This record gives sequence, C-alpha cells and structure tokens, in this order.
Amino acid sequence: YQRRVHGTLTTEEARPLQFITVDKDKGDSFDLDEEALTLVLNKIPDGVPVCVVSVVGAFRTGKSFALDLMLRYLRSTDKAEVLSDNWKDWLYSSGDTLEGNEGAGPSNGFSWRSGRDRNTTGMWIWSDPFIRRLPTDRTEGDVTHEEVALLLVDTQGMFDMVTSQMLTASIFGLSTLFSSYLIYNVDKRIQEDALQHLALFTEYGRIALSSQAANADEEGKQQQLKHNHPFQTLDILVRDWQDFEDPDDLQACLQEMDPYMDVVLGSKSNSDLQEVRQHINECFEDPRVFMLPHPGEKVTRKAYMGSVDQINPNFCGLMHHFMIRVFGTNAANPTPDQSEMQSRSLVPKRMHGRLVSASELLRFIATYVRVFKEAIRGEGVFPNAKTLLSATAEANNFTALEGALKHYRTAMEQQCGAKEPYMDPSLIDELHTLQQALAITQFRKVATMGQKEKILEFQDRLQTELDCLHTAYQEHNDNKRPDVLRFISILMIITGITYVFSGVINIFCWGYPATPEFDFEYLDFCFGALEGLRDVYMTIFCFALLTAGTKGWPQISKAVNLLTASSSLPKQKTL
Repeated sequence: YQRRVHGTLTTEEARPLQFITVDKDKGDSFDLDEEALTLVLNKIPDGVPVCVVSVVGAFRTGKSFALDLMLRYLRSTDKAEVLSDNWKDWLYSSGDTLEGNEGAGPSNGFSWRSGRDRNTTGMWIWSDPFIRRLPTDRTEGDVTHEEVALLLVDTQGMFDMVTSQMLTASIFGLSTLFSSYLIYNVDKRIQEDALQHLALFTEYGRIALSSQAANADEEGKQQQLKHNHPFQTLDILVRDWQDFEDPDDLQACLQEMDPYMDVVLGSKSNSDLQEVRQHINECFEDPRVFMLPHPGEKVTRKAYMGSVDQINPNFCGLMHHFMIRVFGTNAANPTPDQSEMQSRSLVPKRMHGRLVSASELLRFIATYVRVFKEAIRGEGVFPNAKTLLSATAEANNFTALEGALKHYRTAMEQQCGAKEPYMDPSLIDELHTLQQALAITQFRKVATMGQKEKILEFQDRLQTELDCLHTAYQEHNDNKRPDVLRFISILMIITGITYVFSGVINIFCWGYPATPEFDFEYLDFCFGALEGLRDVYMTIFCFALLTAGTKGWPQISKAVNLLTASSSLPKQKTL
C-alpha cells in the first residue's frame, strides 16, 4: 500500500507551507498565498476525497507540538499493513527527538518551541498530502472510495495580545469553514468562554440551516433534512487534564471521556448556556471530547529540545488512541479494538452533503478569505453569517456552473468536435437538446444552496453559455462542410477545357476515314479522340448539374443573396 504523491514539490523535502500570512506588526490583516495552497492541492490525485484536519485554540497550548506528533504517527503508519498497540513503535520510528523543535535547528515538522512567546502565525499546511486507507469504503453516487487525501493544518493561536479580535475570529472562522475534522485545543478543562468562542462561529451554521430550509424547493428541503449540519467533526482536545481517577489505567481514562462530554455539551436549564450548546450540537455532525494528561514537566521547560524519552508515558498512551481516533490505523487488517476506535476517523470534506474536490476546496477557501478581508477593511466586525452564506452559495453555484459546462463540452466534443467529421446540422441540434437537458440536471443537483433567485440567475447564465456554445459548434461544423461550389467550379473548368481541346482536335480532322472499320488510319484516331472527349465533358457537365441540384443549392442561394445584396447597396458618389 504505497503512498502516492503528485505535484511539483515531490522533488523537495516535505515541509510546512504558510498559506495564510499575517501582518506581524499590526496583527490586523492577512493574505492568502494561493500559489502555496495550489501546490499542495495539485498533489491530490483526481477522484480522491479530501480530509482536512485543523488544530485551533489559544496560543501557547501545545497545538504545534501535537501536530508534530501527528506527523510522526502518519509517517510511521504510511505503509504499515499492521499497527502495533505499542505507542513506542511509531513514536520512536524517526528517532528519539521530535522534528519540529525550532530551538534544535532546521526542523522537519511543524515548528514549535517551549516558552511563553507565540510561535505560529497565520496558517500552515503540510506540503505533502497523506493518502490514507479509509476504515470502511464510502460510496458517493456510483463511485466507491477506498482512500482519502489527508491534509494537516496548523493555525495561529488565539488571544496572543498582538492579533486583533477580528483577525483572531477570521482565522478561527476560516478553519471551521474548510475543515472536515476540527480539533479545538483547550487548556486543562472546557470552560464556558471556550464554548462561547466556538459558538460565535457556529452561529453561521444555524443561519445557514434556517436560510437553506426557507429558500430550498422540495428536493432541496429533503437534502437539507438529510445533511442538516453545516460542519462535520468537532473534537475538543483537553490538554493537561488533571482529573483522571487513575492516570495509569489507560482503559479507565478512556471510559471517563464520554461522561465528561455529556456534562459539557448536555442540556442546561439556563437559557444562555443552553443556547450555546444547542448551536454547537446543531452545527457539528459529530461533536466529541478527548482528554490528555500533562506531557511532563520537562517538556514545558524552555530548554526542552524534543526528547521523546522525556514525554510522560501516560500522555503517549492516550495520544496513541487519539491518533487512531482521528487518522485511523491505515492497516489492511486492524484488530477489532482498532476497528472500533477508527470507525469515525478520516472524515472526507463535504459541503451540503456532497464531497468536495481539491479544486473546489481551493475555490471555497479563496471565497472565504475574500469575505473576511472585506469585513476587516470595512466595519471591522465579524462578518455577518448571512454574508458568509451568500459567499459560500456563490462559490457552490460557480462550481455547479463549471461542472455543467464541462459535461456539455465533453459530450459535444466527442460527437462534433474539431477532430470529428462534418455532421448534418439537424443532428447537432438534437445532440444539443439532449446534452443541454443533462447539463441543467447536473447543475440542479449541485446548486442546492442559497436563495432560489440566485440559483436561477446562475441557471440563466448556464442557459446563455449553452446557447453560445451550440452556435459555436454549428458554425464550426459549417466550416467543415465540403465546399460544393468550389467542387462544381472545378468540374465546370474541366468541362470547359475538355470542350476547347475537342474543338482544337476537330480542326485537324478533315474528311472521313476510307473504311468504316478502325484500321489505324489517321482519321480513325482523330474521330475516336473527339468522341472520347465529348463523352468526358458531357459526363462531367451532367454530374456538376446533379451535384448543384442536390448538394450545392444552399450555398448557391447564399451566394446569389450576397450578390443581390451587394448590388442593391447605394453607390458612393464621386466628385
């Protein structure tokens, strides 16, 4: 089971690439490096779903350190057929020192360092997608997917006393919108302020739900009921958890997590608290909680250089389970316990119930970045959720439009493209009618988000584009039509030359042959040539008339009309 990597970066060493850059001095603006993001997404093979795992949370809470461990796990299990239950097998697979420690020199992982100063700014993505085996085959339409392209994203920490509130909201919001598996990193316990910050961005999901239901047709409402969560998996990762009954009992620690999640995200009598939890549960398909103990006192020291030996074994044991929970085992034959742990791992990115391709993901991210940047330049407040909905719907409608046009062009090129011979125009009209209906049907299947008026505007644009393409294919087909007038002209020229040549020969044919039989006299040859030439030019002349009457009449009529029109133009007066 080989990992496949495609794209222009395969000749270079894998590394984190910054695709969202932040103004480090003012902390109030950011930009999208679309080229860097495109380089990564272009490596994803066509037809392979995309899973985006992002880690968000407050600064200096160990997000990049956790991502570095994730990289080590993914590298170790990249080609493994069997995953050992011993966490040491993958944690020590690349040596006894973690790669991302910035203080140890050039790193081969997500950059991190101990201390109190912020380290990560903007957003970073690992340059090579990991092609992972899905725990169970997943079917989308008529296609069954057995693997997924995994992307790892590291984000700037929130509330770092440098970045503006608006930019913090933008980074968190962007991560929430494009991730399929969002890891919300919190310190020590899940407090109410952490849930309220999360609810600020899930408000978009609540408005998207109500707006979608109000504007969708009956088919759209059924789709909305089937996929009624705008976001997918939320995993609240509690770091430095101190309340395990017995930290040395791994199974007991795992059993304490679901009850804690029920306490945190369960119903509350207070209306304000209940509203926050309701938003979260409505907007995420699969909210989860996982707790990790402290990684060890030596790990938090400024002098820590990434030694694996100094990490708390209890932390490593639970991190092993967390890795399987998020990324699966990638093994062909996992154990029953591993199968259960990985059953909800590797969630492919979906938008409104439909898998998102790598190119579509790029378009969505670019759209979201534009919306947040406009909000920063404008009123400086978090963008209205309805604005985000409109931007998402517009990007989705563009995707639907381009997909429908691509389907139409592909079908038409196969029948009447540049390499195909001339077709009867009526057949092109019939083909256009069929493919137009199929293209509009495909468009309607994808364009299911946003106001009906906006969807109809894009459908009208699609109709206009299809009509233009139909006209272009007809004109191109006409250019491939055999030039009957030229063919008839050539026949008439041959007829004229033959007739003149026979007249010249007739000048030299005086008198009659001495005998009626062909006995090789001069006049026998002369009259034989005349009769042969006469048969030739009469045959060609009759064939030219037949061709003009059956095939060339439309072009003859067109030529006559052009001549008539030109003769009727007013002549310019001369002085």
